[in-house]
Amino acid sequence: MDLLLQSKLDKSLPTYAHWSSAFSVYASIRTSYDPTGTLGPALFMFMREMNHLQLNFPWPKVLRYFFEFFRDRQNKPAGQWVEPHIRAHTKFLHHNDAPVIVPRPSSERVRKSSPSKPSTTHGNGNGESGRKRYTVDEKALQICQAYNLEDKRCQPTCPWGRRHVCLISGCEKHHPQFEHK
Repeated sequence: MDLLLQSKLDKSLPTYAHWSSAFSVYASIRTSYDPTGTLGPALFMFMREMNHLQLNFPWPKVLRYFFEFFRDRQNKPAGQWVEPHIRAHTKFLHHNDAPVIVPRPSSERVRKSSPSKPSTTHGNGNGESGRKRYTVDEKALQICQAYNLEDKRCQPTCPWGRRHVCLISGCEKHHPQFEHK
């Protein structure tokens, strides 16, 4: 989606409450014209899932997930609305973002760091890159993204030291996300 359109949608739906109000109208209209009578419950189950996501992830990421999900599923039968969109979930909701390191004020920057402390940043060497280097123990707690994407895959033993388990929340079984049932 181009950035201008995305920006307009972000401004139109800045919170879950705004999204829920708009989606309720959509769900009501779609339900009115559903001859099977199954789409209404599926759409409201989807709204419940969106509520769960917005409680656990930043709203802009959840909104990006919704847009991709909606583009893919809007004309599909009810059963498709209750299944997770694995690719969008992986793309928008399960990135292991490193915390941003706030640069110190210039008066503190002149002091040299203690040689006993390992550097937590990389890049230009002055601590301003904003990306954290994870320790081996921290990586061992993370889930491998490549393992969970069918078109990427990973080696049998993760070269990054991450876990090869399913990304679906609460599953964490030893199968990739695209094989989750």
